[in-house]
Amino acid sequence: MITLAVFIFFDSGQQLLMTMCAMLIHESGHITGLIIKNIPFERVKIGITGANIVYGSGKLTSYNDDMFIAVMGSCFNFTAVLMALIVEFVLEYDLSFFIGINAFLGIFNMLPVLPLDGGRITLSLLSKTLDPDQAESIMRNLGIIVSIIGIISGVSLVFNMGNYTLVLVSIVIYINNKIEI
Repeated sequence: MITLAVFIFFDSGQQLLMTMCAMLIHESGHITGLIIKNIPFERVKIGITGANIVYGSGKLTSYNDDMFIAVMGSCFNFTAVLMALIVEFVLEYDLSFFIGINAFLGIFNMLPVLPLDGGRITLSLLSKTLDPDQAESIMRNLGIIVSIIGIISGVSLVFNMGNYTLVLVSIVIYINNKIEI
């Protein structure tokens, strides 16, 4: 997840807390996927692109396992959206920000660019049919193209709304795809 840039621009501690809860929900989905697949995980690293779970030490994982683990984060976010909608309806309590941030994290993380979960899924799918180096090259080029589009689009947001988030997130994606996959 790339959420560090989003944190910078929140004006409310409550929004930051709800965003952190949504991130924990997302990472809990990945950890649950690891548990279901009986794959040990070593640690959770927090970095500029969000949390990264280091797993599979001593155990090879299949492309299908990698895809399952990647999709579980967004599945947990979407489940949180449904549960919050029910609570909001029953208790008539405004959970719109919590619903929105979980929906955003779930959808955004499915974009087919690394280091996002959708990129990991796309890389696994490509690696099933292509040479792994060729699959990585395709993903690297896709990430660079998407990040350049994001930077250009983000500049218009900066001038129109004063929001730097898309530019910052796109720069992180660009750097990630220029340096490593």
